[in-house]
Amino acid sequence: MKKVLFAFAVLLPLCIVSACSESEISNNGEFSIENISASSLSSGEKYFFVVPIKWSGNETAKIVSVEMINGEEPVHSDDGINYKFYGGKPDKKTGVYERDSIGEKEEIEGFEINDKASLILETSLNNVEMNKNRKIQITYDVNGQERDQIISSSTFENLSTEK
Repeated sequence: MKKVLFAFAVLLPLCIVSACSESEISNNGEFSIENISASSLSSGEKYFFVVPIKWSGNETAKIVSVEMINGEEPVHSDDGINYKFYGGKPDKKTGVYERDSIGEKEEIEGFEINDKASLILETSLNNVEMNKNRKIQITYDVNGQERDQIISSSTFENLSTEK
């Protein structure tokens, strides 16, 4: 009987701590994005990708930066990808657009998300191949705490130009 009480006394607090930790993680929130596909793109042309993004946290997330990365290294123009991210309203039409302007968009730095929004990628590519290690890294702030999240998405992995 003493062993059962001892086990109960040890396991109960561990279960409570575990449940609290799980609750804290889910309350902090995370980003998710939808995948959109584009066939091979023309080198040197300007494209806009409008991708829905969701935030699961209870508090508003304020974006510090969004970077495209290859593995753990930032993607640069030397890699054949020139890009800039913007934020947009959640009802912005999703898709890939070849044009000079995409209409209303906001600077990504300081962009706030409390549920749904659009992530807008403005890019031009030069001799780019698909890369399964290409991801995005979102740095954001919630209640004064800065965090990072890396998101894998076929949208970014499959960026490529016609040969």
